[in-house]
Amino acid sequence: VDIPLGDLTPDLVEKYIYTRQKRDGVSSNTVRIEFRMLSKMLGYAVRKGILAANQLQGRVELPPKPSIREVRLSDEQLVVLIAEIPNQSLRDIVEFALYTGRRKEEILSLLVENVRFMDIPEPVVTYSVQVKGGVWKRFIASSFAAEVLRRAIGNRPEGYVFKNPNTGTRYAKNAQLPLFHRTVKKLRLM
Repeated sequence: VDIPLGDLTPDLVEKYIYTRQKRDGVSSNTVRIEFRMLSKMLGYAVRKGILAANQLQGRVELPPKPSIREVRLSDEQLVVLIAEIPNQSLRDIVEFALYTGRRKEEILSLLVENVRFMDIPEPVVTYSVQVKGGVWKRFIASSFAAEVLRRAIGNRPEGYVFKNPNTGTRYAKNAQLPLFHRTVKKLRLM
């Protein structure tokens, strides 16, 4: 706060990062976010002619990205988690995520038109989603995931599979996350 943007150096920023992690106990992800914000500010100052160059660009060693934490739940914990979620629509989303491992955005953007119910000779359900990187992939749904799809779609011929019952439209990206996180915390699953 007390240092003008033009006086920032890579060494100073690395000392700040070290202090934030050691003294304040923040995660590497937090300091990476803070550095991105600072770097954006410097880039803006360069574009507006306030600074000649972003003196930090490519010169600061950031802590490694945190590894994605794998969470393993027992069958009993899964049953309790699903039962604790208060509304059926969110429960369907959570169940589908648990049964398929699909990302939140893949689930929320899944369209009825991209789900196929077939009988060849046994019932098979496939669904297509646009995965990370923009590539479309087709998957075969397990019997559990297929049941969730049947329940969520009902007789609708089109639209989002998992639609917000209050608006009739697609769920906003983070609309129900607080409710889900409260449920997970209440059950001490993370």
